[in-house]
Amino acid sequence: MKKGVTLKDLARELRLSVSAVSKALRNDPEISPATSQRVTELAQTWNYVPNEAARRLKQSRTFTIGVIIPDLFDQFYALALPGIEESAVQHRYNVLITQTHEDLNKEQQLIETMLRNRVDGIIIASTSHTYKTDFVRRLNAFGIPVVFLMRNARDRSHYSVTNDSFTGSRQAVAYLIAQGHRRVAHLRGPYSLATSQIRHDGYQQALHDHQIPYDPYLVQTSDLTTESTFDCMQALMRLPDPPTAMLTFKSYVTLDAIEFLKTHYPERVNTISFVGFGTLPLLKYINYRPLASVEADPFTVGAEAFRLLLHQLTHNTDLDLTDRNVRVPCLLTVY
Repeated sequence: MKKGVTLKDLARELRLSVSAVSKALRNDPEISPATSQRVTELAQTWNYVPNEAARRLKQSRTFTIGVIIPDLFDQFYALALPGIEESAVQHRYNVLITQTHEDLNKEQQLIETMLRNRVDGIIIASTSHTYKTDFVRRLNAFGIPVVFLMRNARDRSHYSVTNDSFTGSRQAVAYLIAQGHRRVAHLRGPYSLATSQIRHDGYQQALHDHQIPYDPYLVQTSDLTTESTFDCMQALMRLPDPPTAMLTFKSYVTLDAIEFLKTHYPERVNTISFVGFGTLPLLKYINYRPLASVEADPFTVGAEAFRLLLHQLTHNTDLDLTDRNVRVPCLLTVY
């Protein structure tokens, strides 16, 4: 068994050029299947391991991308990460995963850390407090592309992947109306998130579609913390005519809203129907659960985010605005 085998060793044994051996190991179509098989078999026999350090040095890249998400306990992001990682591995990239816990200062620190460590690109789900995206231009100036994951920037010139929030909200509210509800509230997300406004637009459109007047008192804005959601629920439940159904920004907000009812209005827990964004597998196992949820496939969202990042890393031309802002279709799941 040979140790420390190099491309030159393989090339010498097979009487091929180093370039041909390298291409064969990458399944380059320029190399015939027969030659590729010879190279692969010898590489396996000799336990050849690619020299990643040499590859990085030669191409002036680290072949590492950074992923910044709010929280690994958020099941949507936990399910989206395999989509990013699987695509990254196929293109021989490493993935550095970090969490902000919705802390704007920590987000800024993580971006600086990734800049210092020269990651090749960043996929980010910005915090609920992130209003400015100046950091994108700064990173781009250093040759580091950025893709927004789910929480898309208001500036459509940035690359982003999210679900089709407008259609998803419209579909969810239409479903609640079809169940006989006329007082449908909206527990929306922070104004800093463009996605929050898009979902609210879908909510309003569904009401308009069914000729139900828009009531601003039925709309409450949560900063996505439990305390904020409790405050929103208190305001809604104190209305003279409280809602009988609610669309929430995400399923974790739904769970907080249900917990509020269990604590303060236990008699109403089973009388209010919820639909939230985020199809969480665990929801079907709890006693008090939402009526339905709406979401795009997390794996697909993650894979699309890496695809957009890879395009920026490997092409000198930008995609047009439509192609750089990907919207993955939503699916309504009834429990």
